[in-house]
Order: sequence, then C-alpha cells, then structure tokens
Amino acid sequence: MVNMPKILRRKRVAKGKVFSINAVEIMFPNGKKVKHEYMDSATGNGRKSAVIVPVDKNGKILLIELYCTGVNKREVMCPTGLVDKGETALQAAKRECQEEIGYLPKKLVHLGTVETAPGYSTHSTEIYLGTNLVPSKLQGDEPEELKVIRTKFKDVPALIKKRKLQYATSIAALLMAEKKLKINK
Repeated sequence: MVNMPKILRRKRVAKGKVFSINAVEIMFPNGKKVKHEYMDSATGNGRKSAVIVPVDKNGKILLIELYCTGVNKREVMCPTGLVDKGETALQAAKRECQEEIGYLPKKLVHLGTVETAPGYSTHSTEIYLGTNLVPSKLQGDEPEELKVIRTKFKDVPALIKKRKLQYATSIAALLMAEKKLKINK
C-alpha cells in the first residue's frame, strides 16, 4: 500500500489467555509520530473466530442468548467461537453449531471475513451460512446452558432496536446471509 506509516517500536505490554496488548510507536509519511496500543488476537498466534448463521428448513434463524462479560449483559447473537489450534474455520463453524444450538449444518457457505475493530485489534472472523441442519449435539465450553432463539430475518431489526442483538459481527453476518439467500431464490 502507498503511504504506509513506519512502525518504529513494538512492545508487548500485557498477555492474557485470549489476547495480548502491544504498544507501538508509529511514524506517518508526513513525519508525525504517535503511540498506539492494540490487542493481538489470541496472544499473537493468529487465531480467528467463526460466526455461523444457521437457517432451518422453515427459513428461521437459530440464534443464541448468552452472558457477555465485556458488556455485563445477556446478548442475542449467532453461534460463534474461536477456531481451535489445528482446526479450520469451516470445522470450527460446524463444531460451534453443534455445541451451541445442537445442530450440524450439512451445508456451509463462506460469506466473507470481517474485522471487528481493525483500529485496535488484529482479530478477524470468518462468516458462514449454515443450512440443511440435522440434530447433533456436542459438549461446549460455555459455563451455562445457552438459550436457542428461533426468529425470522424480518424480526432482526426489532431485536437490534430493543438492544437485545448488539454484536456487530452477528449483525453483519445476518445481513450477508439474508442477501445470499435472496440471491439464491
């Protein structure tokens, strides 16, 4: 890319189980120097996550409701999770569906990749549309039983307005899936 800034210094300032925090000093082409911090996904090993929009034979979306520590509230979202070491995003998508909603999508279509917060995080998420759902339950790592919510695409704006569905990646995934399904009709 043209006119990219130069990283002068990079230092890891904190490391946790899910991410590390790095401090960088950057010089822009105009000579201005700034200091930024960013989260390095999964402590720098490049782990991604997968988000799945599972749609049943009646056209209903299967969402989950769970407690989210970062915002200290219950959120409605698409099944989602980290890609485990040695696993592809596609494999993670299938596993997460089985763990979180109790179904295996026999057909998965990759819809795209999103970066949730590129200004301060390296994390990216692969988005899938899952159809041809068959019952299949795997034990997950969630500390609580997840509530499965079946809804229609037309009801998504109301969930957003009521502040029940706020996870931007799920909102993007739902928009992408709805568009893909309309194109295929």
